Amino acid sequence: MEKIKIDELQPQLVASMRYRGSYDEIMEVLPKLLGHLASNKVELTGPPIFICHEETPEAALEADRKGTADIEICAPIPRKIKDGDEIKCYTLSGGRMAKTIHEGPYSDFRPMHQQIYSWVREHHRKLAAPLREYYLNDPYRVHENEIMTEICAPIN
Repeated sequence: MEKIKIDELQPQLVASMRYRGSYDEIMEVLPKLLGHLASNKVELTGPPIFICHEETPEAALEADRKGTADIEICAPIPRKIKDGDEIKCYTLSGGRMAKTIHEGPYSDFRPMHQQIYSWVREHHRKLAAPLREYYLNDPYRVHENEIMTEICAPIN
């Protein structure tokens, strides 16, 4: 079992793409967002973020199976950019987070999500916002067993 700790995250300005689909599409959509930022000479100020808008692991699995998951991909940026048809700019809330680091393939996430949801329940907390994943390294540059992802659950 991975260690879960509490941390306070600051709000951050992000460029965001939100759509409905399956979680497998994240690695196809993320390059579109990053490419748009690179073409506009906007550098990232932190790792890319996935926001899971489904409220339970069961709802997320069902939405993924149906291809109707509410998926948001964000990139932290240093300055506001103009909103477009697909890309919006806003300040992602900060706050108290229960978080853990997952090392390994993205396909192994289900147990980690279950663990963090269980931790929230066992510690009598409530989710204050959707679950987030921060992609700490580039899956195209490291072996899949070395992929590092921080999973954060905003809590009250």
